[in-house]
Amino acid sequence: MKRGKRIRVLAKPLPPVRIPRKLRPPRGVRLVSHGGFPPGPRTGWVRMSFRRLFDEQHVILEIQNHTKDEALREMVEYLGKIHRFPKKRVEALVEAILEREAQGATGIGKGVALPHAKHPELKQTYALLARCSDGLDFNAADHQPVHVLFLVLSPETNPEEHIKFLRWISYIARQRDFRSFFLQARNVEEALGLLDEFGPQEG
Repeated sequence: MKRGKRIRVLAKPLPPVRIPRKLRPPRGVRLVSHGGFPPGPRTGWVRMSFRRLFDEQHVILEIQNHTKDEALREMVEYLGKIHRFPKKRVEALVEAILEREAQGATGIGKGVALPHAKHPELKQTYALLARCSDGLDFNAADHQPVHVLFLVLSPETNPEEHIKFLRWISYIARQRDFRSFFLQARNVEEALGLLDEFGPQEG
């Protein structure tokens, strides 16, 4: 019985995958391949959105302090507690957020503040959503007291991602209904639901 002839198959490199515009991700969403294949309608997208930074632990329904600096310290210390930051790191982050605030007020108007800072000791971004019913003076341009606060602490290694996250938050904060409903939220679940409802569309 004769053996069949060997057939040599020369593998040609695959052409680069071009993603149709309608399948491209929205801004602020990082997409990775699924199962080793290029992402697409059959393999599906794995979304890494900014929304993932907020969960039940990352919402404070009522700030206890009633001055800007004390409220910022409270928020940073809260993050430090749930993420088990060393005390020195917490103090360094408090200093960073206060220094950033001294450079320019982060009250963006309409009762919202977006305090943020970057720090070399951080390896990832941390965020916190908080409410102050009595209002805080953040030297906002419209002189309105701040009731809604988004705190963002980011590493220094990815400034573009930091900017995109601030824009994502600003998109939500600009919406009057989000601000109104958040001030009325009865629990953390309702607050998080508002981020889902009023956040930028992701697909």
